[in-house]
Amino acid sequence: MDNQNNIKKISILSWCLYDFANTSFYINIISIYFALWVVNIMGSNDEVYAFANSVSMLLVLFFAPILGSISDKNNKKVKFLIITSCSCAIATSLIGINGLKMAIILFVIANFMQQCALVFYDALLPSVSNKSNQGRIGSIGVALGYIGALCGIGISILFIDYIGYIGIFRVTALLFLISAIPSFIFVKEKINKSNNQKLKLSFILNDIKDSIVNSKKFPGLRKYLYARLLYSGAINVFMVFGGIYVSNELGFTQESAQYVLMLAIISAILASFIWGLLTDKIGPENSLKIDLILWVFVLFGGAFLAYANINIIFSWILFNLAGIAIAGIWTTDRPYLLNLSTPEYVGQFFGLYSMVGRISSIIGFFTWGFITDSIQLGRPIAVIFLACAILIALLILNGIPRFTKKINYN
Repeated sequence: MDNQNNIKKISILSWCLYDFANTSFYINIISIYFALWVVNIMGSNDEVYAFANSVSMLLVLFFAPILGSISDKNNKKVKFLIITSCSCAIATSLIGINGLKMAIILFVIANFMQQCALVFYDALLPSVSNKSNQGRIGSIGVALGYIGALCGIGISILFIDYIGYIGIFRVTALLFLISAIPSFIFVKEKINKSNNQKLKLSFILNDIKDSIVNSKKFPGLRKYLYARLLYSGAINVFMVFGGIYVSNELGFTQESAQYVLMLAIISAILASFIWGLLTDKIGPENSLKIDLILWVFVLFGGAFLAYANINIIFSWILFNLAGIAIAGIWTTDRPYLLNLSTPEYVGQFFGLYSMVGRISSIIGFFTWGFITDSIQLGRPIAVIFLACAILIALLILNGIPRFTKKINYN
């Protein structure tokens, strides 16, 4: 019995460590160093970087539901996690070898693979948890994720003057891969024998069609997806352009921007455990609403600070709150979907979940680039637009009834 408990603990820790890998990649490549390299070092603009993110999200939009269905039908979530994660690490390690255009292509590949990997990673949560502890285990993953981000930024601060941005890309790829390896080895997927079917494209497309058509059988699922279409993209876009926003709009130097983002990550680490307990205590639906209200405050506050001539300490406070909000979204979001779906279709519904998130990100990135560069209204106006999208999402979530017994999916 003790041996089984130890194996279970190792499996949980290994699953959570993938959040360490994923978030270190996200913060270093997507949110800070690659973004700053493109805009401030290579002399490009927000629109180019937004376009690169939109293309990678467009690829995920088409492939994530198919990959989720494949993983369900063949019980191969771990195998696909390995393939996509290793591909992400390889592409990341090659960024910078041949100028900006090649770097953008490699970034699109790396980001696409990382986002696909998350479909399988999220779908493995039921393999290491049960309904009563999903929030707590998810919060451990979030906390380790932001420890990974903290490590990534810390390493970068120490070595960027010696190895440069391209060296940071290499180090981040290595850190990502090393941190992901335990999940490849120790996370054992729960096998659903009824899903072990011969793979046919027609079956996959049928599953995607059925999951969309029959989603109305699950209380609140469609409204939740509509709300996620709005809030997910808004949050993702702000997180991607957060480093640029801090540096170029709030008057932070590159060094001070790194430190303020480190503070936000420390806040996220501490807050993730509270969000996990809150999710298990009052439910993911109420916890998510609280977090989105906090996001609205952060975004409107960020826009105000860009215009106001006030002490920079308010920027530090605001990004501290942003860290708390970031931890909340990842701790509450996944359990919310799990409560609205059934175990045998969890991979497929996480494919839909990913699809909705990618659609919103495509729209969000395009809108950010359009507002900031095409019509030149600036980044603060783009941030206000994101805040309004989250406000509308909150109104939609308020229209979802409290969870009732799920209807069987036949």
